[in-house]
Amino acid sequence: MLDKLLDGITDMDFSHDNPMWRYYQLTEDELKRYGLDSLTEYLPDNATGNRDVGNFDSETGWMRFGAKHNDIYPIIGDMIRWKLRLPNRHESRL
Repeated sequence: MLDKLLDGITDMDFSHDNPMWRYYQLTEDELKRYGLDSLTEYLPDNATGNRDVGNFDSETGWMRFGAKHNDIYPIIGDMIRWKLRLPNRHESRL
């Protein structure tokens, strides 16, 4: 699994305009258009915790991540796990 992470991380799109970072700002149609509709399986339930990852400013093209890093970092990690097809931390392991 570590090799998969290290091999895949170099191909990740960490740019500001990556729609994955804007997941919570996108409509269902936009999620489908960007191929993000299955990302929801990797993210925590919306009913718990802070889901304000940040805000994308379309004028500047910048994604500004929020200040509540204890809530945001795990979600960014979930997004990276999804993109690299790593195990989902929310699935029960028996």
